[in-house]
Amino acid sequence: MTSEFAFRAQVILREQRELFDYWRECAQSRPIPSRFDIDPVAIPHLLPGLSLIDLRPDLDSLKYRLAGT
Repeated sequence: MTSEFAFRAQVILREQRELFDYWRECAQSRPIPSRFDIDPVAIPHLLPGLSLIDLRPDLDSLKYRLAGT
């Protein structure tokens, strides 16, 4: 947890700090949130700078869920 605070302290842009806080909130006690934990409706002001991508096992096939909209 200490390294998370150190990382957040280095983030300069307000939007990036907000996104980091949202990410950690969605993850709860897990290392990362699942796709189902993230609700783009909860962060509309951050959407223009975000992309959500589903990775496939072969890594040659990606599916864009959100692309900066």
